[in-house]
Amino acid sequence: MPAKHSIKPVQSTASKQADRWYPARSASVPANLIGRQRLEELAAFKKEHGHCCVSTLDKRHARLGYWVRTQRGRRRRGQLSQEQIRILDELGFSWDVQGGRNRARWESMYEALAAYQRAHGHCRGPFSTSDQFSLARWVERQRHARYKGKLSAERVRRLDELGFLWNVQGVMWQAKWESMYEALAAYRQAHGHCRVPLSTGDHASLARWVMTQCSTRRKGKLSAERVRRLDELGFVWEVQRIMWQARWESMYEALAAYRQAHGHCRVPLSTRDHSSLSQWVAIQRRASRKGKLSKERVCRLNELGFVWEMFKEQWEGMFVALVKYKTDHGNCDVPVGWLPDPKLANWVKRQRNYSGTGNLLPQHKQRLDTLGFRWSIHRTRRSSDQASSSTGPGE
Repeated sequence: MPAKHSIKPVQSTASKQADRWYPARSASVPANLIGRQRLEELAAFKKEHGHCCVSTLDKRHARLGYWVRTQRGRRRRGQLSQEQIRILDELGFSWDVQGGRNRARWESMYEALAAYQRAHGHCRGPFSTSDQFSLARWVERQRHARYKGKLSAERVRRLDELGFLWNVQGVMWQAKWESMYEALAAYRQAHGHCRVPLSTGDHASLARWVMTQCSTRRKGKLSAERVRRLDELGFVWEVQRIMWQARWESMYEALAAYRQAHGHCRVPLSTRDHSSLSQWVAIQRRASRKGKLSKERVCRLNELGFVWEMFKEQWEGMFVALVKYKTDHGNCDVPVGWLPDPKLANWVKRQRNYSGTGNLLPQHKQRLDTLGFRWSIHRTRRSSDQASSSTGPGE
């Protein structure tokens, strides 16, 4: 009968490393047993996570994290043998505590993002709950680090595997464009065309978006793919220019009617009956100042007696009224609150105030001086009263 051979159990790599870590000693030494256990745990952690950066903040591996930190301290104090250092090096142990912490932190946040991706199917966020606030900041730091070229290719690859969005702003703009494109398709389905009128109604946002597509294409910044998709809807690229021309003509006719009724084109901004017209008039003035109003439109507005400098026109009108007052009364001292023309009284007061604060134009002050305008009327009157009282009644 053949002799029975004893079968020796296969010893794992972690166990062999533990034997090298602690040579044969009494099995009753607790420190050796704890060290052997932690070394085997570290090997298992490395196998599962691919690194040895165990964080003390990780509740599952807190004790192992403290043991790892202790080994770093022992090496700094010269309490680790060369054999023990080699064993840890073979595992890929990180002696750089700061780098280890950063790597452990990165791995921890990566796992949190992976869990979010498994739960939601994407990495876009929003990370709205309180426990996701740190994750949101970490995600932004990864984008910033890659933008500056400070994120390793390995980390970029791992984040790409999760479907990480590097340009989230671009994704949001793409989603916005798709949403408005669907709205335009629905508008075409309902109306039979894509000529969305410029209005403040239900389609105001869509009308502005349509205008944006036209201007973007004129600038050569609209992709060929988007142009093709809009063409499939029957998009009219010049319709907005035609509509703007029609709106200008409509407002021009309204201004001509206002001049026919009031005798001038000075549409006040405060009027409710002509609020759109007053805004349009102001837009024409701004366009003219910026040199963006065509000569043909300037000529047509001039034919209506359009006032380009409203402030200058108003000042000239009040100056004419002051000249008439002086002709009638012999002076320019319009009393405050003068009932026949309260606007003139307020205007005269403002000119004195502007002069006192240095805000009156020199040419205006010169013209008022020529008219005999008194700048300190109250002081002059007071001085006259004092002079008359000092001379006495008999002098």
